[in-house]
Amino acid sequence: ESMIIMYNGLIMYKGGLPMSVKPSELWTEVKNSHAIKRALLIYMIVTTVMFMLILIVTVNQTITSNNKQWQLEAHESIKQAQSMNNVSVRNISDYMQQQMDTYDVLSLLYSADYSMYQRIRVRDVYEQLANISSLVKNVQLINFQTQTIIDHNGRFPFEYYGDRGLFT
Repeated sequence: ESMIIMYNGLIMYKGGLPMSVKPSELWTEVKNSHAIKRALLIYMIVTTVMFMLILIVTVNQTITSNNKQWQLEAHESIKQAQSMNNVSVRNISDYMQQQMDTYDVLSLLYSADYSMYQRIRVRDVYEQLANISSLVKNVQLINFQTQTIIDHNGRFPFEYYGDRGLFT
């Protein structure tokens, strides 16, 4: 029930090894066969191309996914920063509105006198604002009647101030 196949001068049984050929001769025949070499070359090229395509698609999907995630995180960070800034500005504004109604701050803004008590009061306002927000680095009150700027370091005429153009 066996079928004899003749291939390039080799006698083989169907599905079996050649009877009259040694394995080394079979290997030599396989190595010299252009059809097998061509088939292996095509197989390697197709496998490499498929691997590269899968790799490119996977990398592209990963990058796209990461970019979307980074954009969402950046957008969320921006929203949080805006919210924090709005809260800080609102807190600073609320505190200064409260202080504008006190006699101490009004006397600093409109009085020609400048006492040690007023200097301490300016220092207190500065410290309170610095506690409310880390964005506050300095507090400057402007007395237009005396043409002076009052901060936690003292009282100075407009001429000594770097941004004189603000007052004209």
